[in-house]
Amino acid sequence: MTPRRTQRTAPALDRWAALPLPHRTRTPTRPPARPCGTGRLLELLGAATGTEPAWHPVRRPATVTGRALLERRSADPATLGHPPDGETVARLLHTAATAWPGGPAWCAAVATPAPALLAPGHHTATPYRLARGDARPSLAHWAAGQLWLADTGAALLAHGCPSDAPASQIRHDHLAAGFAAGTAHAHAAAEGINARPVGSWQQADLGAALGDTPGHDWVLHGLALGAAR
Repeated sequence: MTPRRTQRTAPALDRWAALPLPHRTRTPTRPPARPCGTGRLLELLGAATGTEPAWHPVRRPATVTGRALLERRSADPATLGHPPDGETVARLLHTAATAWPGGPAWCAAVATPAPALLAPGHHTATPYRLARGDARPSLAHWAAGQLWLADTGAALLAHGCPSDAPASQIRHDHLAAGFAAGTAHAHAAAEGINARPVGSWQQADLGAALGDTPGHDWVLHGLALGAAR
């Protein structure tokens, strides 16, 4: 018996990322108001838990077209070292903060023009400073040791959900954070900004780091940003 030869293949995610985008002649201008299958499933889940499903309109910038949704990709961390300009960070932060009504709060860790943690301003106003200093090394530690975060251009962070929150709020806040991160990711792609969602947060107590009560303001999700050089 001769030994079976094994052929080296690229990792599955690399093969998936290399696939060409589907050819579309047009983007639907009016998507269905309510996908029947999804709607029925939510109604059944609501009936089982004694709650009524709530439907919210999707909020997204005009630049986030169907094509932008198709073209977004998780950028290689090596492409995220160049900081986006302040106006771009402000726009993407506003998108994340307003994507889901009643979702968790969002902020941005930036390195330029001065290292700081920024919160979104009222409506489209300029973000205001929550804290001075470079939060990126702490983010790299909290995100399961993803050391590249310490050198990323900027990072958007969803935070909230206290430790004693009921299970329903924990589910809601994490789902809302993921949806907002996805919307901001598509917005970044539409503006030519590299972006990569960041999960695996461990003991990421943002509130305690800022001097507030521990266990009340956790990092739930993140989106790393880097401008094209």
